[in-house]
Amino acid sequence: MGEISLDIDLRRLRIFAAVASNLSFTKASKELFLAQTAVSRQIACLEEELGVRLLTRDRRSVQMTAAGERLFQQLPEIQKTVGRCLAEVTSLAVEPKVGVVITPARWFLPRFLQSRIDLVPSDPCQLRTGLERGEIDLAITRDENADLPCLLHEEFVLVASLQDKGLERKLDDLLLFDPEGCPEVRLKQLDWLAFLGKNCAGLRSFGSISALLTMVESGLGCALIPACCLFQQEAAFQTLRLHHPPRMDLRVGLSPKAQPAAVRLAEELLHQSSQLQQEYDTRLQHFRWFN
Repeated sequence: MGEISLDIDLRRLRIFAAVASNLSFTKASKELFLAQTAVSRQIACLEEELGVRLLTRDRRSVQMTAAGERLFQQLPEIQKTVGRCLAEVTSLAVEPKVGVVITPARWFLPRFLQSRIDLVPSDPCQLRTGLERGEIDLAITRDENADLPCLLHEEFVLVASLQDKGLERKLDDLLLFDPEGCPEVRLKQLDWLAFLGKNCAGLRSFGSISALLTMVESGLGCALIPACCLFQQEAAFQTLRLHHPPRMDLRVGLSPKAQPAAVRLAEELLHQSSQLQQEYDTRLQHFRWFN
């Protein structure tokens, strides 16, 4: 048996299917909106590519050869296989929608963005809803839901202006980080202050990390925030680690309708979670301790 070319034009298989099902070049040409000579030429090319006669034709009729009948029987399976393969390939080109709590995610996510990804900055509540509705494929979020795999254990640090002295006194004027849709962040701070026996009444809250850090840099207070928020600008502040810090987990959630590219990204992230945690802990070691 001769070698079969892999360059078969799939359109010729469709033309063959039309001729074989009608046993007529005339009917096939009308069905395909092609000239009859074009149909005949494409069938001849297909037979040449396969190295076998598929149809016999005289003035009155068209008949399939044994090879033609065999090919005709296999066409549904061929079409199904090709369709499935093409669907899998084209799905890879779809940009997954990844919802992120952008402050911690901007620290480590760029290393995974080798393909185009549609980032959707949002808060944990909206991310949770987006996953459930299939509006986003994957979420990287602060979430207390232990059913979601943990990517990173975050630690809160105390941040103050470089000129600030006497931070013990400043704790009475702590500026709270209160991001929308994530009440757990505020509660973690209040629990820590209560642990120290500090008065929590009247403390000012900021939903924006940039606005909060602007206030801190101006010397108008100190703040307790997740360390990731400082990783790209720690030199502008004095940042102190706590002996009993509040902690939160950064978790990965997948939508049941997630695109294959999003599934692969989630697998890659979780596969490297130990490395991320090690890098995170190493960055924390650069901060001095708060006494």
